[in-house]
Amino acid sequence: MPFHDTFHSLIHTNITLSNIQQRSHYFKSSLVGEAAKANANAWSMLKERR
Repeated sequence: MPFHDTFHSLIHTNITLSNIQQRSHYFKSSLVGEAAKANANAWSMLKERR
């Protein structure tokens, strides 16, 4: 299953995750390995742009 489809089904349409903080935490906690590193790098780059 492509990443977008997995993300959409597990996080975007998950009604038990009621706000963006819950969705973000759930997403980050499901990442491992290279995906976790890529996410951490993306957040670092976003924080630097502030």
